[in-house]
Amino acid sequence: MTIEGLDLACRAVGGSVVAASDESFGFKERLIDCAEPHFVPGTFDLRGEVVDGWETRRHAPQGDWAIIGLGVPGRLHTVDVDTRFFTGNHPTGATLYGATLAGSDDPCGAGVQWQALALPTALKGDAHNPIAVTDRRRYTHLKVVLASDGGVARLRAYGEPVPDPALWSGITVEVSGAEQGGRLEHCSDMFYSDARALISADRPHSMGAGWEARRRRDIGPDTHDAVTISFLIPADLDRVEIDTSYFVFNASREVPGPGIGPAHRGGTGPAPRPVGGSTVTPIIAQCAGLWRRTLLIEADGSRDTGTDVVWLQGLSLFVDLRGPGEGFAGQLDQRLDVFEWHRLVDLKPAGPPDAGRMSWAGKTLVEVGVHADYTEHWEREPGPAEPVWGLLVCAPDDGAGVLVRVGDRFGWAYQRAGIADVALGTVTGSAWRIEVSADPSRVGTSVNPRLESGQLRVDDDIDWEINESEGCVTL
Repeated sequence: MTIEGLDLACRAVGGSVVAASDESFGFKERLIDCAEPHFVPGTFDLRGEVVDGWETRRHAPQGDWAIIGLGVPGRLHTVDVDTRFFTGNHPTGATLYGATLAGSDDPCGAGVQWQALALPTALKGDAHNPIAVTDRRRYTHLKVVLASDGGVARLRAYGEPVPDPALWSGITVEVSGAEQGGRLEHCSDMFYSDARALISADRPHSMGAGWEARRRRDIGPDTHDAVTISFLIPADLDRVEIDTSYFVFNASREVPGPGIGPAHRGGTGPAPRPVGGSTVTPIIAQCAGLWRRTLLIEADGSRDTGTDVVWLQGLSLFVDLRGPGEGFAGQLDQRLDVFEWHRLVDLKPAGPPDAGRMSWAGKTLVEVGVHADYTEHWEREPGPAEPVWGLLVCAPDDGAGVLVRVGDRFGWAYQRAGIADVALGTVTGSAWRIEVSADPSRVGTSVNPRLESGQLRVDDDIDWEINESEGCVTL
C-alpha cells in the first residue's frame, strides 16, 4: 500500500511511543518501526506467541490507547492503523486524537487538550486501515484509542512536516531532508527506484534505498539525469554531500556543483540586504510585529496608498484587519519564498488560497500574489518585540478564535454562531484597549483576556478551549 507524504511518526525521523495503556503481548515501540511487519507462526516466548507489533492483554475493561510523539511536527492527512498478521486478535475499532505540545509539556498530563482528528473507525484484521484526517492544524503528538483490546502491527502517520525554522538558528541542519520540509520537485528518471529516497531521513541500508536511473546511451551535455529538491525556507549551504553508499559498479562519476543563491539565516532584527542585486527572502521568524500596508498595486495597474490595512504577525499566528466588516486571522506557513495565510477566522471568506511571494526591499516587505495579480508593500511599525505569544482557540458551537500578542500590541479575532470580529489594540499594564476593529462600535472599548481552569475567557460567557499555544503565554 502506497500513501503519499512523510511518515511523521516513524522512528527514522525521531518518532517515539511515549506511553500505552498496556503492552502485555507486544511491545508498544514496534508501532513505529521502519521495517514492514513480519510473523513466523509457531514461535513462542515467555509472553506467548511472538508478534511484530503492539498487542494488549485480553478483557481490557476499557479500550486501550497509545500516545506517539511525532518525530517532526506537521499536518496529518492519513493515519494507517496497520493490523497485518493480527487476525482473530485485532481491535474492533480506533479513534484518533492530536495535540500540539511544547517540549516541556507532559503528553500524559490531565490538562492536555486532545482534539479528535476523525470519527471512530472500524478496523479490519490483517489489513491496512487508512483513516483520512481533514484537520489542517499542526500537531506534535498523536493518540490512538482502541475500541477494544487487541494488536496493531504498525501505526503510520502520513502528512506534511511543519518544523519551526526558528530552532535552526546557529546550528547546522540537513535542509534537504524530508523531515526538515525538503521536497522532491522534479526528477528526470525513476526507472529503478524512487528519487524521494534521496531526502529520506535514515541512512541507506542497501542499494535499494537510493535513487537509480536507467543507463543512458545518449550521453551529451544536455542529457544528464537530474533532480530538483526544494527547501522549506532559503538557507546558506555549508556543504553538499553526495552519498553513493552500496552503489559499487553503477555510481555516478561526477555531479556538477549547484548554483547557490544568497539567503539570510534566521533571527529577528534588521532586514537583510540583497547581495549583488538579487532578491532576499524573509522567514516567518523575522516578521513578528505590526505591519502597515503602504502600497497596493492592482492587476490593472491602479495604486492604493490610502486604505489603512494592518497585520499583526506572531510566531505563526496572525491577525489581519482590512477595514470595517473585513478582516481575518489564522496561521501563517512558508515554503521557500511563498507565504500562505491559512484563515481560521474570516469575515469575508475568499475563494482562492491567500498566498504571496515575499521578498525584502530594504526594510520593506514586498508581497506579490500567487493566485491573484497584485503587489503589496508592508512597513513594520516601531515598538517592542517582546513578549511574543499566541493562542488558537475553539468554542463549543464550532467557533474559532485567535489571540496574538507582540510587545505592547494585541490582536483578537473570533467567529461563532453568527457573531464575529477582528480587532487590534494596545496593552498598557493590565488594560487591553481596542484601537481598530472590523466593528467600529468596539473602538475604544477594552477586553480582559484571562486563563481560567486552562480555558480562555475574553469578556463573554464562552469558555474557549485552547487548541494550540505558541511562545510563553502571560495572562
